[in-house]
Amino acid sequence: MKRLLYSLGWLAALVPFLCIGIAHAAITNKSADETRQVSGFHAIENIGSIDLEITLGSSESLKIIGNQEAIDLVETEVKNGVLVISIKKNNKNLFNNWRVQKNLLIQISAKSLDALTQRGSGDIVVKNQIQGDQLQVALIGSGDIELPVNVKKLSASIVGSGDIDIKGTAESADITIQGSGDFDGSALKTRDSNAKVSGSGDISIYVSNTLNAHLSGSGDISYSGNPKEVNKQKSGSGDISGR
Repeated sequence: MKRLLYSLGWLAALVPFLCIGIAHAAITNKSADETRQVSGFHAIENIGSIDLEITLGSSESLKIIGNQEAIDLVETEVKNGVLVISIKKNNKNLFNNWRVQKNLLIQISAKSLDALTQRGSGDIVVKNQIQGDQLQVALIGSGDIELPVNVKKLSASIVGSGDIDIKGTAESADITIQGSGDFDGSALKTRDSNAKVSGSGDISIYVSNTLNAHLSGSGDISYSGNPKEVNKQKSGSGDISGR
């Protein structure tokens, strides 16, 4: 009898967690999609853990894929030319759950972009090449950004543990890392570049003319392209080296 009561007690304790699991499963299934009208933006800011897929083309559009209850919590608004994506505040904790956001996918079509910002753990993937005079890429948190470019001036910054992977060409590039994030520009051909690491992050980049490398901490800056001039400033246990 005691064993039966003990088992029933454990079952009763598990019921709330089972209910949460069922509710969670109900909103993490990608069973719906919603298209929203967006226009007049040249930059994108993603706040949270939602993943973005971006395509450059002749039109502007936004499509959210996920469960309808979760889709309803996504806010999308163009402010001063910036498409801002976030999750509505003051919701039940269940709907702010990281897994819920990671089970949402937003597909965006843009005519042109000069800035991308990720705040949080979301991932941004740009499917085709971003072209233009300048591009700013900022990552604050633990997310990932991946994109091809063909620009005159590139600025990329990481604060935290996130990773940025950029391929293509840029006449000049300014790359900064604060924290443990990584910038992979081994397939990014630049003429002149500034690379700065504060912490344990790593930068790899291709430079053909001038590289200014600043390193403070245990991170590494590695470069290829046989640059004509390399200016190094280093403090800490990290390395600045050609490959």
